[in-house]
Amino acid sequence: MTDKNKALFIVATQYDNLGDLIINKCLIDELAIHTKVFLDLKNGNEKFTQPLLDGKNVNNLHEEYGFSFRNTSCLKYFISYKKEFNYLFKSPGPLIYKTNPSFKEKLRNKVLDLIYGFFSRHGDMSIIGSEVSLESNKLENSLNELQKVKNLLLRSKDNVKYLRSLNLNNAAYIPDLCFLLRNKVNPNIEKDVIGISFRDLNDPKEDRLINSTTSTLVDFYTKRGKKVVFFYQVERDRDYTFNLYKDFADYPNVSFKEECLEFDEINIYENFRVVISNRLHVILLGFIHNTITFPILNDNFKTRKIPEILESIGYSQDSYDQLTESTLEDTEVNYHKIVKKVNSINEVQLSLCKNKIAEIFGSK
Repeated sequence: MTDKNKALFIVATQYDNLGDLIINKCLIDELAIHTKVFLDLKNGNEKFTQPLLDGKNVNNLHEEYGFSFRNTSCLKYFISYKKEFNYLFKSPGPLIYKTNPSFKEKLRNKVLDLIYGFFSRHGDMSIIGSEVSLESNKLENSLNELQKVKNLLLRSKDNVKYLRSLNLNNAAYIPDLCFLLRNKVNPNIEKDVIGISFRDLNDPKEDRLINSTTSTLVDFYTKRGKKVVFFYQVERDRDYTFNLYKDFADYPNVSFKEECLEFDEINIYENFRVVISNRLHVILLGFIHNTITFPILNDNFKTRKIPEILESIGYSQDSYDQLTESTLEDTEVNYHKIVKKVNSINEVQLSLCKNKIAEIFGSK
């Protein structure tokens, strides 16, 4: 590794979301296998940013160079340091082009466009682990800026197909980056805990279906002596999940995890036999731990990406608007067969993630 083999990484995401912390951490650690990574952490809170810095070959950009792309100190990069860095990356996650963006969103997009354009002439710009969505087809011309990106690695095969139909030939598939955790987890098979975690979609019809499913699941598994844990890993999900739990607070073996799940607590998934949720990284964290996952979804814009991501990894099990006892009985009858399939998918997705990132650096 030469001295000039360095990467900039702009951390710009939801700082209260454990799923976002995980995919940022996974990507940064994987990049650091191949290059020195300097994190632009401006505006991030310490609880989120400290785990990102905890790794070999990972550095704080401002401490080392004294600039950030979040303020005018970025002029130091353009004037003095542009030759120092070979690669530019940003946080993974959805890229949403809105019909009526706020002033702040317009400003942010303009700044990113300028940075992407400049870096495309002076280095290797990549977007990894995102999906691109438009609120209207009239916004398709907005995607022209993505032509400046050398590697546009998306976590949905349908999304790749769509962008390629718009002549974005730099689009390619990579699994969701949380699969990079796979070689750091203990994917037990024999488990006896059921995990329940939901976000509030402000949809009364969906609420009724979630309540019905939760009741079916709790009744089914408590009768079979299993433990049920209601938990949340985004602070704003707490009240909604707690309100689901209250109807079952008097059941034996049913509990509510009072504190929001932390990064160093994700081993809770090692004990989950089944997880139900409408949040992507609850579903995927269960999946990589060889847990049987039931996405409880409708056509809400916020969850529409989940079936596409699951289909992309080759997990053809349907998402559900609600669960029935017969579905759960079939699941238990075929439990080991399903877990074997999940295990196989996990190994393939881990390998795909690592290989696609290695290709950016000219290796496999």
